[in-house]
Amino acid sequence: MSAKLPTQKITLVGFVMMFFTSVLGFSNVSRGIFYMGQSSILFYIVTGLLFFLPFSIICAEMGASFRNEKGGIYTWITRSIGGGAGRKLGFITIFMWWFSYVIWMLNVASIVTIPVSYILSPIIDGGFSHATKFVQDIIGSTGMGLIGILVITVVTFLISLGVKQLSRLASIGGIAVMSLNVVLIVCALFILIANGGKTASEMSWNALTTVPAFSKYAGSGVAGMVGLFGFAVYAIFAYGGVEAVGGLVDKLENPEKNVKRGLLIGASVGIFVYCFGIIAASFFIDRTSPSVVHDVMTTAQGGTGLFYAGNAVYYFMYKLGFAVGTAMQLNPATNTLLGNLFAAFTGLSMFLTYTGAFFVLVYSPLKQMIEGVPQGIFPARLGKLNANGIPTTALWYQLALVIVLILLSTFGGDAVQDLVQGLITLTNVTMTVPVIFIIYAYIHYAKNETVEKPIRIFKSTSHGVCFAWIAMLIICFANIFTVAAPLIHAAMGQDVAANTKEALMSVGGVVLFAAIGWVLITRFEHREENRRQPLPKAELD
Repeated sequence: MSAKLPTQKITLVGFVMMFFTSVLGFSNVSRGIFYMGQSSILFYIVTGLLFFLPFSIICAEMGASFRNEKGGIYTWITRSIGGGAGRKLGFITIFMWWFSYVIWMLNVASIVTIPVSYILSPIIDGGFSHATKFVQDIIGSTGMGLIGILVITVVTFLISLGVKQLSRLASIGGIAVMSLNVVLIVCALFILIANGGKTASEMSWNALTTVPAFSKYAGSGVAGMVGLFGFAVYAIFAYGGVEAVGGLVDKLENPEKNVKRGLLIGASVGIFVYCFGIIAASFFIDRTSPSVVHDVMTTAQGGTGLFYAGNAVYYFMYKLGFAVGTAMQLNPATNTLLGNLFAAFTGLSMFLTYTGAFFVLVYSPLKQMIEGVPQGIFPARLGKLNANGIPTTALWYQLALVIVLILLSTFGGDAVQDLVQGLITLTNVTMTVPVIFIIYAYIHYAKNETVEKPIRIFKSTSHGVCFAWIAMLIICFANIFTVAAPLIHAAMGQDVAANTKEALMSVGGVVLFAAIGWVLITRFEHREENRRQPLPKAELD
């Protein structure tokens, strides 16, 4: 939908910070070291070089070509492929992608109080390990849902003030996630020096190629292969979100140059912090030590269950703080306090990171869809921009939808909550299928001589197409395995009904949202075709 371009622009620094906020997850370092040990480095390097970096280049090249267009990935696909096929695929892609992020908003808004709870780690009995339960006992699931509604409402209001304000606020999340990486690296190096260069974990080829005991990805035979593929998929998805930032290139200062700089800086830093973060973790964590293994083991396995996916980053930083105290030869009580202080700092940083991601992901998918698609698909009022160049009406409608979903999830009965959980399962794959379509469009883009290409990062068209196919095969594998994994577990007799349902709903989500998108764009095209046809002579008379 067209409207006059707003004058507010995003700086290169703001663009890079938004990239860090949307793409880099510090928890991927902590989960990497506990799930796969040092072997996670190889996964992050391979997926980073063969998928993340090429896809970032794809977004940079296409973003630069369509730098004056508002539609983001919709424009990339429609203009690259062309014709009715490009328009249909472009709309299906943007619609599927947008709705996936609506469900993402529901998920994150519902858990945004969790990082806040860890801020209380130093002052509650039991420290960080009891923080979440302490807060949940006070406010309950109802309070968590209402706080989530408050946060996303405030974020939506602040977005309406313009992209310059949005960029500044989103940058706080980028600074927060990078501060965690800086603290990790500096403290880990301090521990290494204090220990005379001796690392907590053995640094060897064997460590780089061995899956630790009691990892959710460990196993032998078929189970072991499923585990390796499972973490490979996790590593691929750890690099997700580039398209959300790349689609804002029309809001970027000096976009022709800065989109290339911003995305390549972000991609390079991303691969580095994941890989060096795992190395730094090896300076103070021995994944094979009895105490760590005991914490990783579930209570059913005879362990404490202190480490789990939702607690990973806080457990990780608690261990870092404790190790710093140990290196300084402090007493155990002070070491524990220091560990809880690190967990509290992590809670604050993760809250700011979530909030920063909200600023980007509440705005970017909606902006690309509402401003990019042809007028007439959606009501005209949704495309109306305020004085700051923001489609506020569409934003408030989106907010209303998310609030309804949160209220249903919070106050609905079991049947309603199952329905909301079903929506979440439907988007297991739909968030990443659009990446396949973007890469497919790039292959057409690279060969389309009518499209202006102000920057070419790949040396030649053939190089670009080759890396695009590699990236596409990798993300296709990730999506196929996401569907296949529960079916494999079902075939092994593990919770057959639930796993089969999850697989079918994952596929069903792609089919459902693609069908809705197809119906919407096809109806629009039919209306446009009928409107252009001349009236019959009888009606003219």
